[in-house]
Amino acid sequence: PNVRNLRLSYSVYLGGLHAMDGVVSFTRSGGSYKIDLKTGTQGLLRSIAPWDAEVVSHGRIRQAVLRPTGSKVLTYWKEKPNSVSFVFSGNTIKATFTPPEGDSKNEPVPPELKRGSLDPLSGVLQIIANTTYNNECQQTVPIYDGHRRFDLTLNDSGTEELDGEDYSVFTGTAQRCIVDFKMLAGSRKDREGSHFWQDGTDNNNRNRWGNSSRPPVYIFLGKVRDDLPELPVRAETSTVFGAIMVHLTKVEGGKGPTLIIPK
Repeated sequence: PNVRNLRLSYSVYLGGLHAMDGVVSFTRSGGSYKIDLKTGTQGLLRSIAPWDAEVVSHGRIRQAVLRPTGSKVLTYWKEKPNSVSFVFSGNTIKATFTPPEGDSKNEPVPPELKRGSLDPLSGVLQIIANTTYNNECQQTVPIYDGHRRFDLTLNDSGTEELDGEDYSVFTGTAQRCIVDFKMLAGSRKDREGSHFWQDGTDNNNRNRWGNSSRPPVYIFLGKVRDDLPELPVRAETSTVFGAIMVHLTKVEGGKGPTLIIPK
């Protein structure tokens, strides 16, 4: 479907508590796209950890192929702003941090590994585009987040009947995809904070998570409306603080007149 103007709302629950809300807006005009994510902590978590973020990405799109031209991630921690901007030029990607970073805590990412990579938000849109055109979740998307270069791989994990109840607008059969994150470059120099990227080589946690030292991440794709492609309707994983559940709570637009995308 030629989706032009779409707005999706999501709620995130941590250990059963409402932790975050987010809104994703997608606009398309001809071969250009813009995608915008606004999110922040909510409720009790906000009183402990007041955090907000806005992510904007734009570029060119042709069928299932995205070519981002720019992206910006702006975060606020206790109202203190930090940002990273991406500029895509040919096969090169330049990331600029504001305020400027000192000595990086991550190993450098070679230029050849950046080529063809997407920013994280465009990467999510690429997953949806691939699923729409190929009608399956089997795919690998290259991501560069300013520090790390990793592959995000989805594999088919069957289907599941979801009951939205009071959490989600979606009820029905959803395609379940299991997500794998493979670090290619940009690991932390001191190895601290890198447990998420560990694989099955860590034997200590294998009994808990099966073949991997980290819990599985699942994304569920479902048809919310006949005139829309399959959309992420739910995501889930486990953490030491409890289960994380992401639910689609509202769908607006999807069609309408072609808009001029602001720069």
